[in-house]
Amino acid sequence: AMVLSRQYLEKYSLIHRRAQSILGEGMEVIQAPSGKIYLNRSKAVLFFTGQGMRAPIRGWLIIDRKEGNIKEVHLETNIEGIDRQLAGMRPLLDQFLGRDVDTPVLVDVVTGASISSQSVIDGVNSALAVWREYVESLSAFSQDIL
Repeated sequence: AMVLSRQYLEKYSLIHRRAQSILGEGMEVIQAPSGKIYLNRSKAVLFFTGQGMRAPIRGWLIIDRKEGNIKEVHLETNIEGIDRQLAGMRPLLDQFLGRDVDTPVLVDVVTGASISSQSVIDGVNSALAVWREYVESLSAFSQDIL
């Protein structure tokens, strides 16, 4: 039997609850090959972690499934020492809004916070890669049926 640490379980349930609060009752959890996807009919939520200057940077993005673009990007701010690191990140996060999910997103790093910025950019793009992999597997699956 696999023993999961309490820390892991707490973090997982926190993520699960956050996704639930965004997506509501119709939430499904998909275990894609390279990550978990939380979704309902209209939205998908993906979580990411990157390495910042002092601590890991954790966040999540919301995808509009009908529009095929990024609706929101958020960063976890309740981690010790991270508030200062993430101050001034809003201009970076805003650059992701409305961006197409079909290709990696290129945005400008925040001056004076290039490591943190790059970490967020990489995190968002890794989450988008998980999403694309899932969408491609769906279209491959539907072709198999036809």
